[in-house]
Amino acid sequence: MEALGTFALEILGEIGGGRGGAINDLTRFSLGMLFWSIMLVGALNARRRNALLRDKLLIAGFFVGFARDFFMLVVTILGLHNIVSADTLALFLPPIDNMLMLVARAVIAAAFLHYIVRPSEISRKFFVFTLGICLATYVIIAYDWWIAVRADPSIQFSQHWSVWFIHYFGASFILVTIFFILQQSSRIRKVVAITFIMYFMTHMLMLVNLHTGQRWEQVFLPICNNLDLWAIPIIGFVYWREQRDQHAQLQAEIKQTERLELIGQLSAGVSHDFKNHLQVIRGYAELAQIQQAQPEKVVQCIKEISDTVDRSVALVNQLLAFSRRDNVEKDVSASLNDVVTDLTPMLSQLLGPQYQLDFQLAKGSPTARFDTNELEQVVVNLVVNARDAMPDGGVIKLATRNVYSRKRKSGTDSDDARPQDVEKVQLIISDSGVGMSQATIQRAFEPFYTTKAVGQGTGLGLSTVYGLVQKQEGKIEIDSQLYAGTTVTVNLWPAKNQINKSLPVDSIDVLGGKEHILIAEDDESVRNLVYELLTTAGYTVYQANDGYQAQELARQHRDSIELLLFDVAMPKMNGYLAYESIFPVLPNAPVAFVSADTSRVKGYQASYPHLAKPFTRAQLLSYVREQLL
Repeated sequence: MEALGTFALEILGEIGGGRGGAINDLTRFSLGMLFWSIMLVGALNARRRNALLRDKLLIAGFFVGFARDFFMLVVTILGLHNIVSADTLALFLPPIDNMLMLVARAVIAAAFLHYIVRPSEISRKFFVFTLGICLATYVIIAYDWWIAVRADPSIQFSQHWSVWFIHYFGASFILVTIFFILQQSSRIRKVVAITFIMYFMTHMLMLVNLHTGQRWEQVFLPICNNLDLWAIPIIGFVYWREQRDQHAQLQAEIKQTERLELIGQLSAGVSHDFKNHLQVIRGYAELAQIQQAQPEKVVQCIKEISDTVDRSVALVNQLLAFSRRDNVEKDVSASLNDVVTDLTPMLSQLLGPQYQLDFQLAKGSPTARFDTNELEQVVVNLVVNARDAMPDGGVIKLATRNVYSRKRKSGTDSDDARPQDVEKVQLIISDSGVGMSQATIQRAFEPFYTTKAVGQGTGLGLSTVYGLVQKQEGKIEIDSQLYAGTTVTVNLWPAKNQINKSLPVDSIDVLGGKEHILIAEDDESVRNLVYELLTTAGYTVYQANDGYQAQELARQHRDSIELLLFDVAMPKMNGYLAYESIFPVLPNAPVAFVSADTSRVKGYQASYPHLAKPFTRAQLLSYVREQLL
């Protein structure tokens, strides 16, 4: 065991110095400089102009630690080459070495107290107190040591009173630091405490050595030197961890600020669009009242109101489509040609007379794996973007194309191409407008990003298109240059199933009935509207303004109610909970729900029928009739 202990001390001496003379001191101070310099460079790179006090303190502590090891390295080299006499080194070296050591530890301790301990005033008082004592005692110790050396050149610093003070004072303020750090338990506090325990042990071992007449110096000195050396990387680990957490917190604050700015921009854009829609609705409603004597004018006003409502619904759907993450439906299909053709009247009205649509639709009606309603959103958003890029008017080109997976033989008509040969389906929309720079193209798909003035747009157009295309695993490409127009190419997967076209709901003759229906809707205007639509169709309707009133009406009319029609979002008790509470009373009555956003319905609730708001009269009556059959 004695041989093993001696071998361990030899290794520690080789690494940390204290056993092998000046050569080992060179290794020790070189390693110390390397550690301190790495941390100092990292801290200076991470430091910002508004760096906190704790960051500045740590940088100062790293610098003092580096300065101490650099100073000792230079002194060691000078001593090896006999450039400076031993008497001169004995006169100046011990006070400077020990004071730099105390200052470095005091500043680092103050910095970590500022990191960990609250209130931060503790670290300021600690810093002022310890640094003040260090500077004052250095002056006293340096002067008294200079007198002692002049009187007895053979005196050792370990025989001077100041070495006792240095180690007692160092052990005391480090013990106070450990006490403050361990007041609360956490992993990072324990790691920091371990570092200062290592410093505390160096002072205590040297005090024990002094009390025993330096009999243990050959054992304690390499241990102390290694404790002092290997505490540096632990300090670096804690510092870099704190920097990482601080950077993450700063990034989170920046993102939160950006979110608030985006919400403000979104609010301005949505407010602008909705106020325009509401203005149209109010204006045409007043016009219809004024022009009651002219039925054709009233019909025109109602049509304008209906079209404006559709545009408002499309704007809301953009917000919902952007915010939600729906599951990809593999079996949906949409004909690009049919969608573009069906949208032509609306697009012409939307664009105005100064714009022209140029159609270049592929033969064979390319069919994509895409929801028809979502494809309409894609087309409308891209066309509106093209319109905004040409404020003075111009031509907007809409093209569809099949891209085949292998090269066709010459002379073969593309119309004879087999469906399995189609690799992808393309929708291409081009304009000759102002175009986009490369910087704008890179940000074009960012949510709420817009080059328009505040209040002139939501910045959701391209981001909505991007989200819808990505949901079906498609790709969207932008080819544009400033003042040279823009071409947007949407690449979609071909549909596996053929499209079964059916008439829209509004075109079907919808029948009413004589059944009794319980409706629950918290919005009075919507509730009255549903009541009027159903009663005029022949139904008997019981109205409830929330789930609790629906329970009372269900108990009162349990023998006559044949259908429950509940709004999903209601205060106090939502539609699902209301139905669950009524089910024991009316176990055989079917239930149908109405929701402003049916895409968010998940889990077992998705098995219930849902009707999305806003709905037309025909859609409501068809929905009710379907549930009653």
